Amino acid sequence: MNHKNKLKILRKQLPISIKHGLELLNQTNGNIEEATQLFKDFTFKQLNSKMKLNSEIVQNLLFETNYNLELAIEKAEKLQFSPSEIILRKSISNREKIDFIVTQIEQENNLIRKYITHTKEELAQLSFHRKVIVTLYDWLNNHESDYEFNIGCGLMKTSCYYIEIIFKMPKLSNAVLNADKLYDEIVIPWNSEMKLYYESKKQLKEDKQFKNNLKIFISKRVELYEKMIEFIKENISKFP
Repeated sequence: MNHKNKLKILRKQLPISIKHGLELLNQTNGNIEEATQLFKDFTFKQLNSKMKLNSEIVQNLLFETNYNLELAIEKAEKLQFSPSEIILRKSISNREKIDFIVTQIEQENNLIRKYITHTKEELAQLSFHRKVIVTLYDWLNNHESDYEFNIGCGLMKTSCYYIEIIFKMPKLSNAVLNADKLYDEIVIPWNSEMKLYYESKKQLKEDKQFKNNLKIFISKRVELYEKMIEFIKENISKFP
């Protein structure tokens, strides 16, 4: 049965897909009022199962959003969860979650990033739990080049301390500190002679011990992000 015109009317009234609209119109023999009610009932059940709110709140949220499930869920989350909890519920990578949470911390603490990483003075404004996450975030995102793995970052040693003491990952901490030591031994300061500086960095990249430390860093990085997320969850009241 062709319900093309009725589908247009239905979709003007409700945020319903073409496929779902046709299914409901076929189910109701083209009755727009009945199809509308079925869609409202369906949306109510979807929101209620996802958010576990009382019926009156669910109904009000749907009425406010004209039964737009996505908008209703967004509004419901703001009623139930903190900004950090909402971010943790998203289907995105742990790295992206931490990125969004750090942005929330910056906004809530009025931190304006002057450089690639936050200064010690800026970090000093943060509570301990927030400082741990922002410091590690800055360190992990300081360089794009994997082979350097952020050993030149001023926050490296503090990050290694957190990694070993808080996140119980001594193997990763030791790998980074050992790489930093090799960097100091092999790389010639850039302001002495640029050609020698680049040649020494190439030598560092080919160093067997350095390669091994880099391998450990890459293999443990995902686990570190996982532990950072767990740290946030366990201390969620300390975050935005």
